[in-house]
Amino acid sequence: MGNMKKLVIYFSMSGTTKKRAQELAELTGADLYEIVPAKAYSKEDLNWVNKKSRCCTGR
Repeated sequence: MGNMKKLVIYFSMSGTTKKRAQELAELTGADLYEIVPAKAYSKEDLNWVNKKSRCCTGR
């Protein structure tokens, strides 16, 4: 098991998780894979205050 490959898989709407995933992959020597949404998130989608925004409803 000592030669198993490592993979960091991440999804990031605003870029914060992407940055941390890149840091983790670099520190561990892992490959990096980004999960990309079929439809890109708009600024309004990321409005955390609006409970009907896409980020809060899962749509």
